[in-house]
Amino acid sequence: MKLKNLTILIISNEPWGKVWYSKHHYANELSISNHVFFLDPPSYWRFTNLLKPKFKTTVLKKNLILIKPHNYLPLTGKSKYLERINSRFVVTTLKKIIKKINTKELIVWTFDPYRIFNPKLLAPKLVIYHSVDYYTHPREKWLFNNVDIILATSDRIAAKYRSLQIPVYQIPHGVNSPSIPFDHVMRIRHRKEIILVGTITARIDFELLYKISSSFQDYNLKIVGPIDKRKFNKNDWWFFNKLEQQENVIFTGAIKYHELEKHILSAAIGLCILKADYIGNQLSSHKILQYLIYGKNVVTTQLEEYQHLVENEILYMGNSHEDIIMFCEKALKNKDDVQLAKKRILFAKARMYSRIIESIESYLPTHINDR
Repeated sequence: MKLKNLTILIISNEPWGKVWYSKHHYANELSISNHVFFLDPPSYWRFTNLLKPKFKTTVLKKNLILIKPHNYLPLTGKSKYLERINSRFVVTTLKKIIKKINTKELIVWTFDPYRIFNPKLLAPKLVIYHSVDYYTHPREKWLFNNVDIILATSDRIAAKYRSLQIPVYQIPHGVNSPSIPFDHVMRIRHRKEIILVGTITARIDFELLYKISSSFQDYNLKIVGPIDKRKFNKNDWWFFNKLEQQENVIFTGAIKYHELEKHILSAAIGLCILKADYIGNQLSSHKILQYLIYGKNVVTTQLEEYQHLVENEILYMGNSHEDIIMFCEKALKNKDDVQLAKKRILFAKARMYSRIIESIESYLPTHINDR
């Protein structure tokens, strides 16, 4: 089945905004050949929601419409009964929006395991559940009876679903093509910067970042992304505050996705520094490809899906703080190796979103739910 000339509803657990995650990139890429609706997570419940029958819609670009929903009922996160009723109200409103704007065959593509558990009420041609993290909340199971196919970004995530009577396929993370030609990418001179890109949460190893900033004080450590401190523990707070005091550490906060390219291009190497105490931190990260597509040397904590890249020095991967510091030093020494940069770009090019979508298309024909 070709993903062309269809209506696609992307259900996202991350809102549309400056920072783009996988679901934003898929929406953008799919809108080239399809009519795409991007459903934001709902706003906080208010009593006035009972009196608001409509959702706000915004045209983001040609063939891409943002829908900002709200929950009609409170406590949907705590009550399965209320969630099911609320979900029916939400689906009814969505059907009206989609039917009014577009009548092509519908595909529902959900990235949110905790919301709209009955997407088949929308009468779609196909329902895809795209799992990009190692979710453990039992609410995810509510969705399984209403999906036709599951896509997972790592083998270990895919293994979670193998016992279900649903086709499961491992699909790697994707990346966008640079806005400039690849030969120009190779010519851009970097600054004395080490970069870390991503949402700054308790999943980051702040102690290790502090050690890196202290070990390479002739380089600025640029930390690019929104900061979410809600789940910080004492150790996180301690080293986060220490990082803020470092003269060579720069926190940019959230920046628009389209401005991210210039920050990565100017960096000497890229980092992915995660704690090992959460399974999801050990599997995969789309940040890796964001560095590799620009030929950047990468130093990362353990990520199963990229282990095979270590042997060819496409990236460096460490088990301990000492390993990571050592690999940072090594990466900085060969940061100008043109042949290694070409290898990195070649690997990332094979995972550009246009090619990932072609791969997904090859899995769809035998799993279409003809209605």
